[in-house]
Amino acid sequence: MHRLRAVFPGFLLLLLTAVSPAPGQETILLRPGKLFDGQTARLHEDWAVLVTGDRIAGVGPESTMDVSGVVREIDLPNLTLLPGLIEVPPAEWFMPKGV
Repeated sequence: MHRLRAVFPGFLLLLLTAVSPAPGQETILLRPGKLFDGQTARLHEDWAVLVTGDRIAGVGPESTMDVSGVVREIDLPNLTLLPGLIEVPPAEWFMPKGV
């Protein structure tokens, strides 16, 4: 269940971009309860993610964003959004080539 919670935000973002009518045409504002940006060691509250078409257009405090072109707003108060993560088995990092 914990792994599902970690994967769900990325899946949600993928789903949102997949159903967009065309890149650059729709702007969505995601308002998670918390956001981990991968740059700092803390969770940010009152931050938002701006998605335009199939691209992330902005991440940060909503008060600093231009949200005038937002077509849809999605509140996610009980979720934590985080950047896409890649899982690589640690053994592959340390194994000599050809083994």
